[in-house]
Amino acid sequence: MMRAALPIILGLSVLLQSCSDRPAASPRLFPLNSGWKWEYEMTTRTDLGAVKERFSVENTGRKDYGAGLEGWERRNSLGNAYLFRVDETGTYRIGVRNELEDTPRADGDKPRRFVIKEPLKVGSSWTVPSLPFLLRRSFDWPHELKHSKTITLNFEVESLNASVTVAAGSFKDCALLVGRHMLRLYVDPMVGFQDIPIVQKEWYCPEVGLVKFERSEQISSKYHSGGSQTFELVALSR
Repeated sequence: MMRAALPIILGLSVLLQSCSDRPAASPRLFPLNSGWKWEYEMTTRTDLGAVKERFSVENTGRKDYGAGLEGWERRNSLGNAYLFRVDETGTYRIGVRNELEDTPRADGDKPRRFVIKEPLKVGSSWTVPSLPFLLRRSFDWPHELKHSKTITLNFEVESLNASVTVAAGSFKDCALLVGRHMLRLYVDPMVGFQDIPIVQKEWYCPEVGLVKFERSEQISSKYHSGGSQTFELVALSR
């Protein structure tokens, strides 16, 4: 997922495996149980209008690619795979690969790329590297700013008892995580530089995982365009 997303997350060792093929302490807010599959409706809104698509994520179990790349894998319908670990510090990504790669590329150890950081409490925070996925130049090439800009999302836990309703149903006692970045961007010769707010909201619900995701990259300029993207859970199979 664009993140995506995506988007797209305690025990002695995530590399231990129980008879149910799940991590020794599978996180309640980011289940890694083998075989679980999430179906989302993805809506992307730009100045060209709104586009709706289906997007899916599936847990494929414990994987060992060697060279220290051992953890729990998730794959999405775009052909990307992500490798995760869980320990007392939280749930974090350790590798990623696209459909053209045989093995994941390691994320590195410092800083850890957390999905959810422990201890989880309102006000706790962490940072996650990301890209501006929706911002585009109207005339210059390449159009997408993700090819030339990187950002750091500053995540904060805004709530641990949030409620959210999507096509899959209504959920409560969810964690609402909000990531923010202010991108300093040269907009045009008349305006000069502007601070463009990038905001990402994620709702994680107990024993379900990610229920809703929102990304906003808004800008008003004839030289640039932005937009928003939303993922809403449609179905979960276990």
